[in-house]
Amino acid sequence: MTRSAVDVFFDKQPERIFEEDLKNFIVPKIPRLVQAAEGAVEIRCAYLNEGTFQKEENLFSVFSDFQAFLKENNLNGSNFGISVLHRKDLEKEEYILEDLLVQGGGTLPLGSLRQKAVIKRRISRCFFSPTNRPPKNGAELSDDVDYYPDGYLNRLMHDGINGIWIYSSFDELLKSSLIEEFGQNSEKRIQKLNRTIEKCAKYGIDVFLFALEPIALTNPAIVKRHGNLLGKYSQVLGNRIQEFRGDEVIDHVAFCTYTDFGKRYCYEAMEKLFTLAPKLGGFISITQGERVTSCSTVWTNDEFEWTNTCPYCSKYSRAEILSQKVETLREGMRRAKPEAEFISWTYEHRLWGLEEIGEYVEKVPADVALMQNFEDNGRCEQLGRKRVAIDYWLAYDGPSDMFSYTAQKARENGKACYAKMQVCCSHEIASVPYIPVPGLLYDKFTRAKELGVTGVMESWYFGNYPCLMSKAAEIMSFDRTFSSKREFLSELAKLYYSETDAPFAERAWEYFEKAYRQYPVNVMFSYYGPMHDGVVWELALLPKNYSLSRSWLLIDPTDGDRIGECLFSGHTVSEALTLLCEMHKWWQKGLDELAKTSQWSKNVEQITVAKALGVLIESGKNIIEFYKLRNDLGYERGNSEAILKRLSEIVSKEILQCDRMSALCEKDNRLGFHSEAEGFKFFPEKLKSRKEKLQALLETEFPIVKQRIYEGKIPLVYFNGEEEGVKSYNAGRNGLKTAEWAFLSDNESKFKIAVSNEEICVELYSPRKTDFMLCNEFELFFPAPQVVIKSDSRVHLYRDCMTHQSILDERIEEEKGKWQAEDISSGAETHLIVKIDKKSSGFVRLPYKVLLKTTDGACWQKDESPVRTLGKVLVTPRDFGWIK
Repeated sequence: MTRSAVDVFFDKQPERIFEEDLKNFIVPKIPRLVQAAEGAVEIRCAYLNEGTFQKEENLFSVFSDFQAFLKENNLNGSNFGISVLHRKDLEKEEYILEDLLVQGGGTLPLGSLRQKAVIKRRISRCFFSPTNRPPKNGAELSDDVDYYPDGYLNRLMHDGINGIWIYSSFDELLKSSLIEEFGQNSEKRIQKLNRTIEKCAKYGIDVFLFALEPIALTNPAIVKRHGNLLGKYSQVLGNRIQEFRGDEVIDHVAFCTYTDFGKRYCYEAMEKLFTLAPKLGGFISITQGERVTSCSTVWTNDEFEWTNTCPYCSKYSRAEILSQKVETLREGMRRAKPEAEFISWTYEHRLWGLEEIGEYVEKVPADVALMQNFEDNGRCEQLGRKRVAIDYWLAYDGPSDMFSYTAQKARENGKACYAKMQVCCSHEIASVPYIPVPGLLYDKFTRAKELGVTGVMESWYFGNYPCLMSKAAEIMSFDRTFSSKREFLSELAKLYYSETDAPFAERAWEYFEKAYRQYPVNVMFSYYGPMHDGVVWELALLPKNYSLSRSWLLIDPTDGDRIGECLFSGHTVSEALTLLCEMHKWWQKGLDELAKTSQWSKNVEQITVAKALGVLIESGKNIIEFYKLRNDLGYERGNSEAILKRLSEIVSKEILQCDRMSALCEKDNRLGFHSEAEGFKFFPEKLKSRKEKLQALLETEFPIVKQRIYEGKIPLVYFNGEEEGVKSYNAGRNGLKTAEWAFLSDNESKFKIAVSNEEICVELYSPRKTDFMLCNEFELFFPAPQVVIKSDSRVHLYRDCMTHQSILDERIEEEKGKWQAEDISSGAETHLIVKIDKKSSGFVRLPYKVLLKTTDGACWQKDESPVRTLGKVLVTPRDFGWIK
């Protein structure tokens, strides 16, 4: 079956009406009371006393905003004077209010309040600017669009944001005396950067450049052109490693900052950046992870055991090398602007041991802020089992032990610790502007402050829409203490609801939080699962064997049916369904509470978001149930007629879901927009198309399967191994000696397989020394962990298992222990006998599928157009063949 390579709606995006809405800051209106509260002073009009302090440029927007507030609420006049004084004994962002203007419309209680920021740096990003990445490749600094209109900046200011980050890179932004290809036509980018800095400053917001530097050289033309300089890649630079992208091999030439070239490059770039943009607030760099930069970021084997072959720095520890790189970059910044902030984001510290992390914290320069993902590498319990939280999480409150350890070490060494969080939404569901679960932020920020965190980067490309969640983050960033989470929620609710409606909102948020905590903590579920755009997922009763789409992009068709790709070893499909049923139940209870407010029909902004999330959660639950039942039908587990009837009911429900979401999208243009994807994951036209396809599904595929059941045939022929264009192998039934050899693509390496009642035996041969990789689907559509059988018979797990597929801690040895490998090689050949127990492997029955290849490129079955990315590199569908 031929599959479209690109979603047909990729270039049919609707207009972004919400951008116009973001440009307009809506001045809050407060209700008028008939009578002032007891112990309060009633005011009908007020004014700001003139003074030099209020005319300072960086506070002009604040005072203008307050004047607009007085005018909008008919409070401007000469009755009540408000004075603002500058107290030199107060810290930055510390203030004293002698009298409080509270909700209720012009009443002042007698009293005072003193607060100061504890989370002093709060950084976000533009909700709708380009990401500077494929497939669109737009860059925020390369066009003429103003991504920070005044109304939008005012919203950010009101939510306590005092920093924004803009992505770029040295090769785009800065000319280099060492690599002359860099910085071509960079003047325009620098000019726009400076314009943005000036504009943001009026709202008390600093601009940070975000980059991964010094990023390794990968451009073959540059490497070739500078061959005399680079020599054999190690004379003036660091390690050279290779990345395989399909059939293409990409060289990565790392910058070693122990070389004169590496140091000069970093010094020059950072000094030039802060010379050309002297008012830039600081620099954020992922110093460990995401890409190859310096030699500390190089890994060379399957299990991420760091091996450094650089002749300049191999004698140093990884912590020393990373610290040296950070120091080199920081020194370049000091030369131009010593007071600027340098934030070292160690995104991939999950691959380090705690002792290594501690050594890095000790050795890194004292004036560097250490930032780490708050939840990354965390452990939590769901349904009585330990789950692993990789990357960013809102549903899991954290902190991870890794973050806690880092924060503790930073405090012991007198160094600043920042937390990378997701305040408004995260990878779990990023196709809505925010998730209304402020109680989770209460827990996160409470624990962050206890750990001494002084800065938070509040978003990635998503999670940054100004809303009740960013307001909650602002409130929790100050030193005010609350007696309980309920008191915090009560205070937050009063900003959005009347006194009588606020309790309903509080209870709704509590139910929403209880629901959201049920989200399966499994990074692959957030990357590839049906929660972002299940309302436009096509369903397939007759298996297609299509890979699941990437949640953070628009380009992939939403017709994948390999549901195991979003679960792997983190959750069984039954566990995921159980959690999503609970999630749906509690979310509906929250919606019921919100429905009790008198503002239900008026508060469109919050109501549509909550309703849309309810639809997304229900669709995600339905899709997981659909594919669980489809496998039951394929394996004839249970009554086939009853299963088919339930599958039909799910499809009918999803047809209604399309209508429900379409109506919500008409009310709220933000719904469906995914900031990292740079567009809408769902919208009315795409919802209509999906509805029509589901209706056609009921009229075409269901009758076919119903007839097969009636005739007593297997309902789904795919489960008999019938798949066009895919190789098959007849396994031996009487041991390996009677099984036949099958050759790989090099026509030299080969394998044979035998299946008995208790075990599966695999014989592997190559005339050269090589390793073999295997990935089995012992239950179809649910790939098992990928193993690497080394040429000397050692069993490794492929790296994705331990970064994305939930094989960590004791499960690593547990998974390896399922395999027995024997080396029977002689001379330079590789000859192995591999066995695995059927019961422990999760084997269902023949036929099953296997991916089998050598690490030097020979394969049995090959996908000609694979998508290999983020945790499922080895599980692209057409790399699997049938074992019958």
